[in-house]
Amino acid sequence: MKTRRPPALPASALEYALALVGGPTKMARLLGIKRLSTVTNWRVRGVPVEYCPKIERLTGGQVRCEALNGKVDWTYLRGTPSEQVNPPEE
Repeated sequence: MKTRRPPALPASALEYALALVGGPTKMARLLGIKRLSTVTNWRVRGVPVEYCPKIERLTGGQVRCEALNGKVDWTYLRGTPSEQVNPPEE
């Protein structure tokens, strides 16, 4: 008996990003990806880390890296320590 894989968590963020840029074909072209199947496979496998910042820029920040791939500590990579996201008032 085959077990079904649960859908990738960032699917809705990816779908929103695809809608914002004009679909998977246009997303692939804008990212310099030659095979459309690479982008459409992200619906199942999730968006690779290296494409998240590019997609965030393409969507004008409407779809954040955090929504596309939650396996990375994007706060750290953005240069904002987690403890200082809301610094205490002096």
